[in-house]
Amino acid sequence: MGYFTIYDRYQVEDLMTYLNEKYQVLARPGDIPHPIAPPALAQAEATYSKTAPLPRTGWRGSPVSRGFKPPPPDLRVYSLTPHRAFQVITHGYPGTMMPGFGELAEEVRWGLVKTVYRKRTE
Repeated sequence: MGYFTIYDRYQVEDLMTYLNEKYQVLARPGDIPHPIAPPALAQAEATYSKTAPLPRTGWRGSPVSRGFKPPPPDLRVYSLTPHRAFQVITHGYPGTMMPGFGELAEEVRWGLVKTVYRKRTE
């Protein structure tokens, strides 16, 4: 974590422990609390496919995001609770390049949460 110049290793570890206890950022995400019909899931996956190469995806592997300092979090490793992921997808993430997708139907936005969670690795 070379970009944390004001915190030492132990402070960063304490911060990650706190965030994990409060927001489960290291835990596997929970179940999606809303049913998603196959057409809405298909639309969500298509939306994800169109936007995944962009830096807002948070994937370190994205060619566009590699030069960011600090790089965006790798969402295959870090997670958000389902409700927080839905909120970020709906409203965007202030201070970043990620816009909101509030114009999409609610079920499609839940489908995006599910699509992102499927990309999650152990």
